[in-house]
Amino acid sequence: MANAKSSQKPSAGHAPAGTGSNPPAYRYKKDDDDDAESSSPPLPVPWWFNPATAELFHSLPMEDDDVIVSSGVKMGTSWLTNLLVSLLYEYDDDGKLISEAVANREKIPGRLGQTYPDSLYPTRAAKDADEQGIYKRMPQGRKILDDVFGDFVWEDLVRQPRPRMFASHLFGRKYLPRELFDDDEDAKRKGKGRLIVVVRNLKDTMCSLHNFRGTAIDGWLGNEHGPGSFRRWVTLDGCPNAMGSAFHWVREAGAAVEHIGKERALVVHYESLILNFAAQLVRINSFLGLPDLAEAKARAIEVACSLDTMASSNLRTRRNCRKGGICGWRDIEVGDDLWAEFDDTFNEVLAGVEMAEPMRFFQWKDVPGRPPSSSRGCDADADPRKWPSYLLVMLKEGMVVPDLYFLGKDRPTPTTEFRSSLYSSEPSLDFDARNVDGSSRYHLFLSASCPLASAVGAARSLLGLEDAITVDVADGQSSAGWVFLNGSTCPPWKGREGPFWLYEAYQLADPLCTTIISVPVLFDTVTQKIVSNDSWEVIKLISGGASRTDFNVWRNPPGVIAKEGLFPIGTVDDAEKMFSHLQANLFTPTETAGVECLRSGNAESPIVIEARKKVFKSLEELEGLLGQNRFLLGNDVTAVDIHLATFLFAFDACYYDAHALRMTEGNHGPVLTGDGHPNLKAYSREMYRLLKSTLNFASFRHGFRLAHAVSLTRQSYSRYTVSAGKLTSSLDEELPDLNDIVSSLEVPAGDRPSCPLKESAPPPNKIKCEGVPMPFFFRQDSYNIFRDMDVMEDDIFLSSGVKMGTTWVNKILNTLLHDFDEDGNKVTSHSDDSLPNRLGQSYPEAMPPTREVEQQEREQGKGKKWDIAKTIFGDFTLDDLLGQTAPRLFSTHLFGQRMLPTKLFDVRKTEKNQEPLGKRSFSHKGKGRLIVVVRNLKDTLVSLHHFQGVPKDGWYGNEHGPGSLRRYLDVDDCPNAYGSTFNWVKASAAAVNDIGPERSLVICYEALKNNFDAQLRRINDFLGLPPLSKAKTQAISEACSAKNMKTQTGARFKSMVRKGAIGDWTNYLDEIHWEKVDRTFSKVLSGVELAEPLRFFQFEDIPGMPLLSAKECDLNTDPRSWPPPLLVKLREGMIVPDPYFLNKNTPQSTVVPTQFKSTIRPECYLRLEETGNDGSPRFHLFLAGSCPLASSVAAARILLGLENLISMDTSDGQSGAGWVFLKGVTCCPWKEREGPFWLYEAYQLADPLCTTSISVPLLWDTVAQKIVSNDSWEIMKMLSGAASDLGFCSSPDDVLHVIAKQDQNSNIPTLFPDCMEQDIEQMHVSTVKPLLDGVETGFEYLRNGYVETQLVLEGRNKVFVMLEELEELLGDRSFLLHNLTGVDVRLAFCLLQFDACYWDKFELRSSEKYRGPILTGDIYPNLKAYLKGMYRLMKPAVHFESFRQLYRLGHAIEFTRQSYSRSAVASDKALNGMKKELPNLNDIVSSLA
Repeated sequence: MANAKSSQKPSAGHAPAGTGSNPPAYRYKKDDDDDAESSSPPLPVPWWFNPATAELFHSLPMEDDDVIVSSGVKMGTSWLTNLLVSLLYEYDDDGKLISEAVANREKIPGRLGQTYPDSLYPTRAAKDADEQGIYKRMPQGRKILDDVFGDFVWEDLVRQPRPRMFASHLFGRKYLPRELFDDDEDAKRKGKGRLIVVVRNLKDTMCSLHNFRGTAIDGWLGNEHGPGSFRRWVTLDGCPNAMGSAFHWVREAGAAVEHIGKERALVVHYESLILNFAAQLVRINSFLGLPDLAEAKARAIEVACSLDTMASSNLRTRRNCRKGGICGWRDIEVGDDLWAEFDDTFNEVLAGVEMAEPMRFFQWKDVPGRPPSSSRGCDADADPRKWPSYLLVMLKEGMVVPDLYFLGKDRPTPTTEFRSSLYSSEPSLDFDARNVDGSSRYHLFLSASCPLASAVGAARSLLGLEDAITVDVADGQSSAGWVFLNGSTCPPWKGREGPFWLYEAYQLADPLCTTIISVPVLFDTVTQKIVSNDSWEVIKLISGGASRTDFNVWRNPPGVIAKEGLFPIGTVDDAEKMFSHLQANLFTPTETAGVECLRSGNAESPIVIEARKKVFKSLEELEGLLGQNRFLLGNDVTAVDIHLATFLFAFDACYYDAHALRMTEGNHGPVLTGDGHPNLKAYSREMYRLLKSTLNFASFRHGFRLAHAVSLTRQSYSRYTVSAGKLTSSLDEELPDLNDIVSSLEVPAGDRPSCPLKESAPPPNKIKCEGVPMPFFFRQDSYNIFRDMDVMEDDIFLSSGVKMGTTWVNKILNTLLHDFDEDGNKVTSHSDDSLPNRLGQSYPEAMPPTREVEQQEREQGKGKKWDIAKTIFGDFTLDDLLGQTAPRLFSTHLFGQRMLPTKLFDVRKTEKNQEPLGKRSFSHKGKGRLIVVVRNLKDTLVSLHHFQGVPKDGWYGNEHGPGSLRRYLDVDDCPNAYGSTFNWVKASAAAVNDIGPERSLVICYEALKNNFDAQLRRINDFLGLPPLSKAKTQAISEACSAKNMKTQTGARFKSMVRKGAIGDWTNYLDEIHWEKVDRTFSKVLSGVELAEPLRFFQFEDIPGMPLLSAKECDLNTDPRSWPPPLLVKLREGMIVPDPYFLNKNTPQSTVVPTQFKSTIRPECYLRLEETGNDGSPRFHLFLAGSCPLASSVAAARILLGLENLISMDTSDGQSGAGWVFLKGVTCCPWKEREGPFWLYEAYQLADPLCTTSISVPLLWDTVAQKIVSNDSWEIMKMLSGAASDLGFCSSPDDVLHVIAKQDQNSNIPTLFPDCMEQDIEQMHVSTVKPLLDGVETGFEYLRNGYVETQLVLEGRNKVFVMLEELEELLGDRSFLLHNLTGVDVRLAFCLLQFDACYWDKFELRSSEKYRGPILTGDIYPNLKAYLKGMYRLMKPAVHFESFRQLYRLGHAIEFTRQSYSRSAVASDKALNGMKKELPNLNDIVSSLA
């Protein structure tokens, strides 16, 4: 048996009995196969095979531009070789032959036909001597080989001009040049050159080999000469054919391609070359990195590579040129049983091999899964579940392949976006243009079973465009996608018999497209391109065209469609937003609920459950909207109505059952045949009347075929089969009754709401101040006096937005200042009704200036207006307000520096002067204090809407006005009293910033509601009052409760006190309208610090929640696909964005951060024997497996054996409110509450006014309900001290052998022995802290938009300098200080995260000092051994799957900036980071074993 050395020969022997036309079975076995003889049999090779040059080929020193062509036997080797020669060497851009290349054809290997490396001798001397005896194996052996491969030797092949080309039937990593591949052992040695693999469907390949140089003498099925071509072909391990089994060849070649990657490996399918040579030529040209292919050169190459040209040329391979058609195997009478055996062999070997997937399409005798009848032949009783099942496919580089999504993989990124270049602000089609045969230029491919495509068909009919746009409707899905059984009426397929498959249109438009084969398709028959395959865009295009053409024949009742088409003027933006909302919250979740459930084998994952809930929540929102609107956007049918209506029809007919939506807990049943959605049902009936002629309810049932299609696709294309469970076994289940559905729609719709809208409405009166609308009671004269008043140092100005809590805070201030003594007793020095502001606020802008002025106005008949105001503000004048006893209180809705007293603010002026410098400067320091009250703007809107009864114009508007919502959102011209609330907040924020924190205070209404006592103390401190006693606090709290305020005798504010609940806005409007509020908020208030806490209360659901709990994650979980969290902190007890991540120049808050450091110092220890009120441990830890500092605390708890003495909860990850525990926590006082629990709640309970990062770890005292510490290093010391104080040992046995002891005479384990305290601190400061600091410059890198600042570069280098020092230090010891201490625990977790995320996410590998990973490399053997030992001791505390949560950080930063900042620019690196491969955690864990 031969090896790869040139001195030895391949074993000749004789062929096994009955090999027929197969030559003698020469075998090739490499030297490096000797240890694996049983598992790696020798490779059958042709008689001319030379093992010496095969080994030289395997050892070939590669150049970057080398091209290796690996082609299976009879798969198109000669054709592709000739193509490459023509492309690389022989033609110029004008399509002319290069004379020098022609002259050298005979002299250079491979130019007149492929020259296989393994067919040559190494040197001319070896060839002349025939050292291997190859030429003796066949009569005239040398002449035959020279005729086929040329008179060349290996040296000639190696010395060919660059770029060198090597063509061979050798395959895979085992036989191709090793330098073509990346080195597995040396990560720095990357492969060189390019690989082109040529493959062909294996049935045609077998037939071609059978007929190669005459029909095989042993026939197809065998005779006395051998087993026959078919039997040899399907023999896998013992296949005697040259190069062995073609099935194995494809598998190994595919593995080589995957290893090399798409940048340096290209698969060329023989069939694609035949079907579209020009496109494949362009593809190959691009792959080789050549200049753009000139049209003349491309034409010349196509001619040179045609069968006629090659067969008549002087190519040595001309005798090998056969017709090479596609699917010629179908003409071979082998028998269906044998072809089935062939398919079974294909599945056994090649299921799941990506390169083999396109072959199947050409190995079908008939496309499986075709509908048995056309869609027109189906009626309401047709059951498509009984039709043949089909495969779910897509196009990848123009080839029909399985849809990877249904095989549990990610779909490849589409290479072609079929979107219209005509799509502009006024999209339109030219319906006057015609095809050459006079037919319509534009053609639609639709399917009645797809609601989106049905919507396009309905729009065509509504707009009367039947003569302007022709249409074909698919009969259903097949294993080649949408099929039209009777053919198509669209050129260029018009005269062809059916069937027609939609993929043909996609291939014609872009032969190399990667895309889903979806409907609708709008096709341009003139350019033969796809205009668009997006239903929304198609309707926009045809609607724009309809409004500009004579084809516009309105066929619907007047007033239903506007003259501008389906996008009336003024509704385009709203229509776009509404469609996006429906797409995100109804259409896509419906698809997700069904498809995701099916592809996961009927597993009801969190994604499926959440999608189902979202569907019914969206339906409820629409139910509310359509109770007030006739159609979605008013009185006209728009494109978004058509999309919604067709969806609703399909919902009852299919989705509710086929997508298992009925399984949603609390759903209200189907829309059309149930009673849970009366407004949607009435709306659907009216839309049905308009769209009836375009609908085919029987086709909606095609959705019930999907379950079997998923199952068949997995059985056919995957090595594993996941049944779709009960959804695939539902053939006996009754389908929805289509007759009942249609009958329910035939009922008259009845009266539908009408909502004509006014463009704008004036304010209640025409009074304005500083350009801002004012209420009826506003007085300009009083306002002027108020603006110019003398302000005293202790004056208090309360500026509150309308319906933001003015009445309440006014009551709080008066009560705090006047009503109670320190013992909580009522002070009665003044009666409540004798002073302004006491029984309700008295606005200065509403008071008559003096009694004299009031009397004069009454005498002039103007007193009635002020009598009304008096009932609200009391019988007072501005003089009364100004004459209040100090401290004076002024309550108002006036706001900002433009409207509040000028002397409240600092004034800086510069005036011209006659002095030499010509100018003089002077300033006036402001006096008094400003308190601004704000409330989240959604609750404010609801409260304003309901103030003193619901307004006549409602939410959305009617004949009485534009409606509360529209008025509220009109920032520039809001007619509401005191103008736009958004502008109010913005101007108030500017005033607060101007005055500064010493004289201004912002009170959030929500903070008052959530913790009244804490906010009262805050107000008290701000006003410089004596510390509040507990009795006074309680008295004020009771007096200011809503119950007491509503019943207070004589109070004018009774009617203004509402429930004031937080989040009440969620009970009104719908998501799409609240999104408008969010957009306006972001537009006006992004970057406004005062507004930041409001956002938290404007979330309906906390964004960025983890999709899986920590326990549900495994080593393959990729959290990058989860929603990104917001990065937040607490500022005075309120959740706000973390300014660190908003902008590198963001100034830090003036509020001093709260320090949660223990008053129980480490030397005092914790008393772990104490328990809480319920008998559980007194002390509790909140941790996160993704944080190395928190994980080190968890490890210390285990190492010290404290699991039963300190309870613990581990977070599931970050959310838009910080660390979240999805299932709740086990700690008092929250243990009985259902999840989720957010860690900020513990911080707020410990200190309601804290300003801090919401960080882990957190050590909680359940008795005192306070935070003991949130410093990991301090907590570890506490735990260690407490463990020593117990006086007994609870550490695991393996830990006891290595952990430090308190002293030489003690067996009590500790991580911080007193005798080593200084050494531990020094080691921590000199090693661990610099390493952590260096790693944390990764945060700086991310927050700066992936910019490598000097700080980042220095930080990265610091990391690797420290790793080198640690590597050296650990060369002679097992632990940093010889025994296990706390500093080892801290270091170990930092290093464990290094391989799992730091080096990749923080781009540490970009450092010039980077040498490779720690655990999966061999650069740091001492560190690696150290970590293995530490991992063994701490394993229960190590959660590699949680380490990956760090990969959410980049998107979290982008999301936070987009949400809170005016200048939010998404980073390309952040977006690309979603696609790159993550470090393999399985490899990392394996390295630690």
